Amino acid sequence: MRNDLIRLLSQKNPELLVNYIDNLNSRRFSLVTLVDTLSPLLVMESNLTFGSFHLIKMSLFLRQMSHRGLLSRETEIALAKVIVQHLYYLEWTMLDVSSHAHAPDPIEQPVDHMLIEIEQGNAHNAFFYASIALQSDKAKLLNTLLLNGTTSVPDTLCHSISCFFPVLQDLVDMDHPAAGTALLSYIMYLCRYRQKSLPENQANQKLTDPDKAALLRQAASGTSIVDIHHMITLYIYRAWEKAAWQTGDPLPWRLFSDWMGHKAVDQSRLDQAARSDTVELPGNYEQLRQIFSEKNEQSTITAALSLLANNWQQACDWLFRIYADSYTPDWDPHYITSLYAALELYCDESIDKTSSKMAIIQALSYYIENI
Repeated sequence: MRNDLIRLLSQKNPELLVNYIDNLNSRRFSLVTLVDTLSPLLVMESNLTFGSFHLIKMSLFLRQMSHRGLLSRETEIALAKVIVQHLYYLEWTMLDVSSHAHAPDPIEQPVDHMLIEIEQGNAHNAFFYASIALQSDKAKLLNTLLLNGTTSVPDTLCHSISCFFPVLQDLVDMDHPAAGTALLSYIMYLCRYRQKSLPENQANQKLTDPDKAALLRQAASGTSIVDIHHMITLYIYRAWEKAAWQTGDPLPWRLFSDWMGHKAVDQSRLDQAARSDTVELPGNYEQLRQIFSEKNEQSTITAALSLLANNWQQACDWLFRIYADSYTPDWDPHYITSLYAALELYCDESIDKTSSKMAIIQALSYYIENI
């Protein structure tokens, strides 16, 4: 599949693209394999307008769902069509980089050398030291890269960590074939901002035990693109805390809290999440899609919440398929990334259900109001 698909994307022939998509159902197909095949292109997206890498984040989130067996074949095919079509119309660089670095002499503290080079904007040298650290102290490297990314959160709407946490977790940490390319992509991104890591004088300002439910009630208020990023970033922080390579040091929650500032909690959304409104559950996917097609935000959200409470996995499968079936050329990957983050927060035992339901409502509202 790799050669055929890469060749297809390189030829820029819309008719071939349509033919490929129409015949996905007849191919030996796996969403995990498709994302693995496209990862070198996805991580080298050249989003020069926003400096953000939305499609790789969306694709790796969906890869996680597929890997966990949460998506039906019908849903995986619909999502694959979204990924392939969207990548087709993006700018990206064909690059495949090995993470192997040759150093005849031992290099002490390669992570520290990497940070110096990032601060100076030297992506090539920073990647060299990162490659050395990947072999000698992977956990320190991954955490240091994310800590460096947190210093740019206000300037990047959190993309400096939210887009690259799944890249580090699913590609770099797992020694994926695209690990070297993914690592280079993140290094290049961080070099744009030339930030130092979290200053030592901010260490005592870390929120060591933040009230995550209270932070989520703030983050899940509002439905602007900034508000959506608040919620996605909170999910990324929680996933980072639980990552296998997390060293146990407290994360810089203070930076996240300061970014949101004194944002008010949406009381009407909180009240809606606290209620236990129930409706007759849709008996199949077509019934749920019909509810969405009526574009009644209140009834759509009530149906989705009822389905989630009854069968989380079924809700995941149907909701992602509805989103994929509504694909248009001006598709916004935040539809899926916000839904994924909200669905994961919904299962987070450290957060009460009322707060996590606010995230679900926010993600659904963003989709309904913008699609």
